[in-house]
Amino acid sequence: MNNQLYSLRITKGVTQKQVAAYIGCSYQCYQKYENGSREPDFETLFLLADYFETSIDYILGRVTFNTEEEKAVGVGAHGVKLSEAEWDWLELRSEIIRTKGERGLKAITSIIKTYTQEK
Repeated sequence: MNNQLYSLRITKGVTQKQVAAYIGCSYQCYQKYENGSREPDFETLFLLADYFETSIDYILGRVTFNTEEEKAVGVGAHGVKLSEAEWDWLELRSEIIRTKGERGLKAITSIIKTYTQEK
């Protein structure tokens, strides 16, 4: 989540103090959200999503597209155009990681490494 908050803030061109003021917390509190040492509650997540004009799923890292418009045109978080199959893969990957956690991530990584090493 902290990578998304940092990226959203930089893209919007605002400071940590400005975001903190909007969501009603101290600068130090928001700084902890951004560096990953503290997690916002649900109310704060809603405020952050509204402020950055994105979804809570994006902030939490559950999806890789920032807006519905990006998904509709097939553009990922880094401006790369994705095919429907690639979007399906990203959504499946997110679901596995969400439901299986670290174990699911390790399994996916292992499969990809094995596949890419085949000639």
